[in-house]
Amino acid sequence: MKKLIISALFLLTLNLYPSLLGLTSVCAQKLTVESKFDTNTLYPPSSIVIPDHNDWTKGHYKDRIAEFKANPLEFGDVVFIGNSITEQGGDWAKRFDNAKVKNRGIAGDVTAGVIARLKEIYYYKPEKVFLKIGVNDLFHSDLKPEYVANNIKLIVAMIHQESPKTKIYVQTILPSRDNNPSKERIAATNAILKSMTSTDFLQVIDLHSAFTDQNDLMISEYTHDGLHLNEAGYEVWQNFIKEFVNEGKTTSYVKKVIDATLKPSVVFTSAMPVSTSIGTVLKVNYRYTANKETNIYCGISLLNDWTWVSFVGGEGKKLPAGTDVEGSFDITIPKGTKPSADLKDKLNYKINIEMKSLPDYTWLAGDYPATPLNLELPSK
Repeated sequence: MKKLIISALFLLTLNLYPSLLGLTSVCAQKLTVESKFDTNTLYPPSSIVIPDHNDWTKGHYKDRIAEFKANPLEFGDVVFIGNSITEQGGDWAKRFDNAKVKNRGIAGDVTAGVIARLKEIYYYKPEKVFLKIGVNDLFHSDLKPEYVANNIKLIVAMIHQESPKTKIYVQTILPSRDNNPSKERIAATNAILKSMTSTDFLQVIDLHSAFTDQNDLMISEYTHDGLHLNEAGYEVWQNFIKEFVNEGKTTSYVKKVIDATLKPSVVFTSAMPVSTSIGTVLKVNYRYTANKETNIYCGISLLNDWTWVSFVGGEGKKLPAGTDVEGSFDITIPKGTKPSADLKDKLNYKINIEMKSLPDYTWLAGDYPATPLNLELPSK
């Protein structure tokens, strides 16, 4: 028994302190090899079939997964997850001048396809995830908005469970130009997404609002086929979320272009929150180029209560044609503000911001109401 004990201690010494004996620990090397994680297990197998994929997507999905496997994420990346609209954005790192930004879009993908490929995402513990998925689900009439929204909620829950420090940004589904999928199905899905409670790890970004015309369809200047974005559309998307990507803002912002075909065109570059409260002062930033000797006058409508902001740009002085003007003004959300009658949700409010040129008072923002901005105000 004594010999057995001594032999056991000797073997333990070999394993724990091989350098003391001038030996290489074969056992330690073996443990190192065996403990190395096989990253291939992070990706769906080549045999995977997602039922809601069409025939083309079934093949493309596997091709993209192979690309992801060959070019894996790195710990702490900023990951864009989505379908063709994300994939066709190309080099998102270049768009944001941020090498950490990675593209994980797959054309034709659906929410179930994203769920099947989440292991890679949460294994690498990304700093941020920007999720935009669901429009392809809605092409299937048997997939209800509730199903799509619940799958998106499941994606959020799975990422947070495995990577609790990751900030997740859920972006609402973009409109289509030809109303396919229907704006009603898209709106129903987005309504559920926008009702998600913001937390320290979750933020909903109403991307849809930056792409809609007065008929709640995709603005024609932003798409080349009615569904996918052209470069002008991608620039709107970039500007809409760049503060989240690079600076880690915790509230949603709106960049709204007021009919860029009209001259002088006016662009709101404001940090306009989606959520605010009574008495909050909102600073609205704007930019325009005068196409003639003119000035811009601004009117803000809070329901039926008009608040006029004096001349903006040039302080009431006429500006030479071609002048680039940037500035800002403040709006205070007044007490007693009530929900807009044409908005279904009792917590939805509407602010109309309109600009016109003097001296002829020509509206530059199109027909009234020009640019409704939905605000979720706390009920009183």
